[in-house]
Amino acid sequence: MRSEASRFARHIALDRSISREDIDTGIYPHADRGLDTYYEWCPRLKPVLATLASALPHPRGLDVGCGTGRAAAEMMTAYRTLDMQGVTLTFHPPVTGHTALPRERIHISHAGSKRFSSQRFDLLTAVGSLDVSDTLAEEGPRVLDLVAPGGFFILTSSIWMSDRSPALLHVMAYGQRQYGMTVRNDTNYLNNFSITFHRPA
Repeated sequence: MRSEASRFARHIALDRSISREDIDTGIYPHADRGLDTYYEWCPRLKPVLATLASALPHPRGLDVGCGTGRAAAEMMTAYRTLDMQGVTLTFHPPVTGHTALPRERIHISHAGSKRFSSQRFDLLTAVGSLDVSDTLAEEGPRVLDLVAPGGFFILTSSIWMSDRSPALLHVMAYGQRQYGMTVRNDTNYLNNFSITFHRPA
């Protein structure tokens, strides 16, 4: 158990270091993804947002690996009743000319921390974050624990990754077994997977 915990901690530390390097070297602004990019990478995001906006007075969302929170902020502009927060491993300074989440809405932490209470969010997104971190097996189930009844989690890969990878299959099985979630696997315009988990109300 201790070796698994230390392995996970090492991967989190490495991911944080890589993010910090992207910022320090000036690479990050080119990866500051907005809502239009999320729509391209997540075929189900727009209909899910519309569903939540029509069904709930104030849907609550969390963008996992949010960076500056640009996409989350643009979601709140497009859907005025949506309450979005973000979680990221390191602080990303806002990019000039881009929208960003207010700093108080961004939590500096890993997604699987105990910062958030279970069943708290109606929408969770992880777009090009958990798929590249090698922490999906540990973080994925914890993210699914955060999905409220009737809520959604959209997990999208920004790099090629098999939709039959052991880590991904583990997360899918957890959602189905623990919460009776339906799992829909779409292919996005990058020809990568975009998986939508839906928890029954």
